[in-house]
Amino acid sequence: FLFGLLIAKVLSFILSCSVNSNIKTGLIIMIGYLVFSLYPEVHELHVHGVLPAGIFYEPLLACMVAGFVVANYSEGSAEFVELLERASAVLFLVFFTALGVGLELRSLQTAWVAVFVLIVVRFSAIYMGAFLGGTLAKDPFKSNRYLGFGMITQAGVSLGLAKEVGLQFPFLGEQFSTLFVAVIVCNTIFGPALFKLALFRMGEAHSRYTGKTQENLFTVIFGVESQSILLARQLTREDFHVLLLDRCQENIDRFGEEDLDIKFVESYSVEALEALGVRNAQTIVVMHDNETNYNVCEIAYEKFGIEHLVVRYQGGDIPYAQFQELGASMVDSNSAVIASLEAYVRSPSTASMFFGKDVSRDIIEIEVQNRDLHGIALRNLHLPIDLLILGIRRKGELLLTHGYNRLRVGDEITVVGNPESLDEMVRRCSRQHSD
Repeated sequence: FLFGLLIAKVLSFILSCSVNSNIKTGLIIMIGYLVFSLYPEVHELHVHGVLPAGIFYEPLLACMVAGFVVANYSEGSAEFVELLERASAVLFLVFFTALGVGLELRSLQTAWVAVFVLIVVRFSAIYMGAFLGGTLAKDPFKSNRYLGFGMITQAGVSLGLAKEVGLQFPFLGEQFSTLFVAVIVCNTIFGPALFKLALFRMGEAHSRYTGKTQENLFTVIFGVESQSILLARQLTREDFHVLLLDRCQENIDRFGEEDLDIKFVESYSVEALEALGVRNAQTIVVMHDNETNYNVCEIAYEKFGIEHLVVRYQGGDIPYAQFQELGASMVDSNSAVIASLEAYVRSPSTASMFFGKDVSRDIIEIEVQNRDLHGIALRNLHLPIDLLILGIRRKGELLLTHGYNRLRVGDEITVVGNPESLDEMVRRCSRQHSD
């Protein structure tokens, strides 16, 4: 422990120096190497008469203490984590390669039964311990039932300990190390799958429903008020099919207009929304309080697989991050006004197009459905001269566009141009179009 504190002091000094980050990374790795390589020399100093007794320290524990101290109590903690993450790929490659080379695979031929027994015993002990602990803590049965599934995975520290035991006790030989490395590898294979299962069963993660077929330009707006009415009118003028929903009949009576599709719904349940055809929406916009907004987004994401969720954020108990986990786009009324004013100051022409003030130009997003375009480079599309592709969104990631980008079916491309050319681009990208 004291040796770990000493290492932490050295690491903190390195991080405080004004030198290149690559040099810092090299020094950190060198210190880690020295901690392990100098262990036998330090332990045997008393043999040569330098010390009256041998000094024994555990290199792995010392490094863990040093890492804990630097990561939590050093001013350079953020840089320390960043440097380690940058170097981790190379270190893991060397570590796992060296570990794999040293495995005695022949011993597994006779020890596979022991490996299986150890895996079962360990899993059973962890599951029973987690269940009993949760029960004593009076946690819900649903949580206790899956809690143990999240604690199966083993990795670096366990592998290092297994290898070190084999080195420290030569009479056990490589067979011992191989046996436990095999157990750890099996746990590492099945552990993440069980952990993922536990997250979903306990309601701590979200998976998008993937079996939907969507109707293009169909948008559902939750909440009937002045802003939602204005939004619905704007979308309708741009050929969107808009459905407005509200649980309050008074709002519908007050703001409802005959030329808009407005419906009353008693509750935003899966069954009620299914009956109204919300499953087929391409986009939903929620304009209630944050709790209601989050519940609607959960249903839209997990049950209907709707890709575009737009939330008018009201602040409160539910943070931004929870909505962002569902892939929702957040609109804060105050920040939206500031952002609009800033856009007009920085780039008036772009802002005019974005906010629909320039009737000669428009910006739309089109999904590529035409398989004839699959694999075609943008420079070979022969677009109208007044069209420009601003970006490509592929599997949730935004790609910066250039002439050598190749389209894929399912890509969503953002295009700017005049309305006639945009209509032609929509036809070319549609599933039915064929040149």
